[in-house]
Amino acid sequence: MADLSHWDFAENFSGYDAAALILGLEPRESDGEQWRIRVVTDRMELHYHCARERFRFVNWDIDDAPDQETKPDGLIKLMSVRMEELRRGHAGLYKKFPMSAWLVEKQSQFDNQEFSRAAIARWLSAIGMNSVYSFDREQSAPVSAQAGRWPWGNHHTERLGHLEAAARRFWVNYDQTDPTTAPTSESVSAWLQSARNLSKTMADAIASILRADGLATGPRK
Repeated sequence: MADLSHWDFAENFSGYDAAALILGLEPRESDGEQWRIRVVTDRMELHYHCARERFRFVNWDIDDAPDQETKPDGLIKLMSVRMEELRRGHAGLYKKFPMSAWLVEKQSQFDNQEFSRAAIARWLSAIGMNSVYSFDREQSAPVSAQAGRWPWGNHHTERLGHLEAAARRFWVNYDQTDPTTAPTSESVSAWLQSARNLSKTMADAIASILRADGLATGPRK
């Protein structure tokens, strides 16, 4: 995995950079991984537009905190830095002066937004997803002298490599709130046998290890 520690100095992130970091990729060196990054940015853009639509149509109360990612309607919102700035600057005037001018400009489009470190951390928590790179500094564990590729250090084996490859291919975008996003053990095993030349016994074992706890058996619907 890439060393992403230099990103600890950043406070705000573009959607693309944040998505790459969530997957544990260095944004500046991820040209070959754009299909994976797109899966994450699509989800971010959806929830950004949820926030944007609320910004367009709802009169914010003064005590309606801009960092609340989940609103009473149950939809998840991802606030951009610019939206937070506008909300804070016009909290007391919003009902008289809605931000309609900014909302219709090109600058309000997702690709032109940056998102704060705190907003991304809250959003990930709201959708129940983990990030390879930690945006929440308070939850970041100090790096120990034994830290390495794995939690137990740099010890690595060929079979661990197969497990890592399957996890990255099939499980990185799993959403525990949506069982249909989970791969079947059969598909993981079949890929390990064809792409990694493993025996069926070994492939089935790795697929079983990767399977999410409590996931119901049967086809995904």
